Amino acid sequence: MKFFPGCMIHNRYPGIERSLFFVFEKLGVDIEPLRKSSCCPAPSIAKSVSAEMWEEIALRNIRLANGDTIITACNGCFTTLLEVSEKHGIGDVRHVAEFLYTEFGPKEIKKNIVKKIPIRVAVHYGCHFFRGGKKFTSPERPKMLDELVEILGAESVDHRYKFMCCGGGGGVRAGAKEISLNILDKKLAGISEANVDAIVVICPLCLNQFDAGQMELKKYNIPSIHYIQLLAIAMGLEVDQSGVTTHRIVSEELVEKLEKGELYGD
Repeated sequence: MKFFPGCMIHNRYPGIERSLFFVFEKLGVDIEPLRKSSCCPAPSIAKSVSAEMWEEIALRNIRLANGDTIITACNGCFTTLLEVSEKHGIGDVRHVAEFLYTEFGPKEIKKNIVKKIPIRVAVHYGCHFFRGGKKFTSPERPKMLDELVEILGAESVDHRYKFMCCGGGGGVRAGAKEISLNILDKKLAGISEANVDAIVVICPLCLNQFDAGQMELKKYNIPSIHYIQLLAIAMGLEVDQSGVTTHRIVSEELVEKLEKGELYGD
């Protein structure tokens, strides 16, 4: 099994990769980096420039796995690699959230939890994860991430605009910053009403939008965390090793809750 990191994780959120390898080791799954891989490339930006180039680069990345399953922790990378893989009938591409939910399930994952994380969270699926005809979850009212969060002892809180785009993808943040931040502002307004400790995502691009975007809006202070980081902490990884403390938006209160947790049975 090979891990495809993509651009955002390597360059901005390496704690996601560290957390993923920690989790897979605890679950007894052999995984190694997909060496010599490049950008996936991005499903919206690169494809709009040249669909042929987009497809050829994706094929190169898939072939590097030599038939092994490719695991990604990014919604955009997942969309690109899965679409090209299915079109050409080669490779096996899985998103880490879908893989954990399908291959292990909440009950099995729960057996590997060493401490509960009793926090209130707003989950954000991201557009590419559950749209586009993927069969593993409902495109209208998905529950997968909510269930994966709640087995950790956290509470997934409903909030306005739960399934709305964060405004970070599709080249919007790069090419139309004002529109991107307006979308984010609306999204965060709904989340802030829910009084949560953190936003839980499954895509580093969404994480970056919430993380950097809040710095630019200068009106919210809600930490965001990738699910695999939260899971790794619940399995015993030190909080500072997960990378959470390096995010732009982070609160002492959240870090304290993550570090302390609660032992199962308390």
